[in-house]
Amino acid sequence: MKKSYHILRYLLIIRYVKKHPYCSIREIIDYIIREFSERGDNPKLGLSERNLRRDFVEIRNTFGLSIDYNPTNRGYCVPHDEDEQQDQMVDQLMENLDLLHIGIDGGLPDFIQPEKRRSRGTEYLLPLKNAIAQNKTVKFDYKKFYPNVLELKSVQPYMLKESRGRWYLLALDSDKKAKSYGLDRITELEVLERAFKKNTEIDWNEKYKYSFAMFTDEPVENVVLSFDERDGNYIEAMPIHSSQTIYRQNERVIVVLNIRITLDFIMELMSRSWSVEVIAPLSLRQRLHEIYKEAMERNV
Repeated sequence: MKKSYHILRYLLIIRYVKKHPYCSIREIIDYIIREFSERGDNPKLGLSERNLRRDFVEIRNTFGLSIDYNPTNRGYCVPHDEDEQQDQMVDQLMENLDLLHIGIDGGLPDFIQPEKRRSRGTEYLLPLKNAIAQNKTVKFDYKKFYPNVLELKSVQPYMLKESRGRWYLLALDSDKKAKSYGLDRITELEVLERAFKKNTEIDWNEKYKYSFAMFTDEPVENVVLSFDERDGNYIEAMPIHSSQTIYRQNERVIVVLNIRITLDFIMELMSRSWSVEVIAPLSLRQRLHEIYKEAMERNV
């Protein structure tokens, strides 16, 4: 049986259980049968209760997600404390498999148009993933955006992180400082045989927890923003940051964040200039005011 069949089945199980907590084995099987029927595949192959329980074990081993039976609610669920990053990975895999299946017979039809702008450098994801797993040093040429220079880097790789459609390598440079490198600016990547001992005291997730994107050079602050209802609905559907909370007040949508006020966060606010009002902190409100003032002077 094709390996892709198993992976798709695992992802379908995760998708259904997360959307329908405390579901039964029978409900999961019926859902998978419907999904595979729509794909034109044999839906009943290996779909016994015994095989499904075996799938739960493989899902835990493959994706690090547990599907457990809750005796109180008499159904299966994914515990709420599961890793958010694993959750996002599963969603992305499911999306890619859905697109792959749509385009399997002669390519995507004209009425389906995915985003054409894609990040470069994804060909380095696999070799970097292997280097991280094996604690191998890597070297590469790296082109900075500012100043526009090409530099040779030799780093100890720790993590791969996606942010705003771009992939980044999180690593320690030759001075043992934590840095991020955009894969779209890497060329001539080479995985060296030289191994290194990882610094287990570095919490990379915590380092970027309060950042909008990749900059981490500002303190964490409480930010309160106000948007019109239309823009607020978009922000509610796709949050600016994981710390986001929302409430409504006088036909405005109030967004509260715990976040670092970095350049990329400010650029995100500027992209919503027609709607955003900064309530707090005052320093952010003044900073945006100065940016808008200078922009008006440049464009009179």
